[in-house]
Amino acid sequence: MRPGDTDVAHEGPGVSSRVMGAGRSGTLHQASPQEWSCDGGFATLCWALYFHESGSQGPDASNPETRAHSMNEGILLQGVTKTYSRGGEELRVLDNLDLTMDEGRFYALMGPSGSGKTTLLNLVGGLDLPDSGSVQVAGQDIRSLRGAALSAWRARSVGFVFQGFNLIPVLSALENVALPLALTPLSRKERRQHALAALDLVDLGDRAGHRPGQLSGGQEQRVAIARAIVTDPKVLLCDEPTGDLDRAAADQVLALLQRLNGEMKKTVLMVTHDAAAAARAQRIVHLDKGRLGSIEEVQAEQAAGAKP
Repeated sequence: MRPGDTDVAHEGPGVSSRVMGAGRSGTLHQASPQEWSCDGGFATLCWALYFHESGSQGPDASNPETRAHSMNEGILLQGVTKTYSRGGEELRVLDNLDLTMDEGRFYALMGPSGSGKTTLLNLVGGLDLPDSGSVQVAGQDIRSLRGAALSAWRARSVGFVFQGFNLIPVLSALENVALPLALTPLSRKERRQHALAALDLVDLGDRAGHRPGQLSGGQEQRVAIARAIVTDPKVLLCDEPTGDLDRAAADQVLALLQRLNGEMKKTVLMVTHDAAAAARAQRIVHLDKGRLGSIEEVQAEQAAGAKP
């Protein structure tokens, strides 16, 4: 499905956030379906995933039960177990995992291949559901949502950043960033203003008309981050966001994630194998064979000045 294939308009709670340090004044609009095409182990996402049964408006923010959920805006996993079947064999990827991540903190998730990092990211992003246990993100128990309600929550509350950028090559940076706003009630002019504000936020306002092939890898990832934040989500989920970048470009992306966390109070969860990248977070969560290993507190001065 392409933007414009349906005229469904999704409206959320109407929360917006002032653009900090942007060259143009404006707000970043929240609550709109997003499209991503994920690669690697982080599942495959398409327009249909977000717009399935999209006639629903999602959870009612005026409902007292919904408002009660919003009191806890962090990430809480309790007794989470996830098992996959491969070749007739049961593989337990997460094993009775308990983990609490505070709102507005920057977490790095580390562990060897097969430790459950990607699966955990999928569960937190509502791309998959646990076999048992509960997952609460940004004040919402994800297991209580299905279909359109889950898609609406995900579009409002979570922004995704991937290792491979996943930009559409025939669209400009501005058009890529504006894609998540395609099915909102915003006018074309308003969508353009919000996308420009997001690009300014990542210091790429002067590259708005460039296509991905005309950008460096680091610039492409910053465009992808602008796309992730254009709806003003509470949580950013980053799957190896610096994996395809050289050190200098990686440092720029990590500094941007730190800024989004520190100044805009986004909760950031970043999967990485890079110790230098993990050191830019505030806490490092270690997973091993589907279980919680340790949580390491990173000193503020270390995170601020972490370099390879």
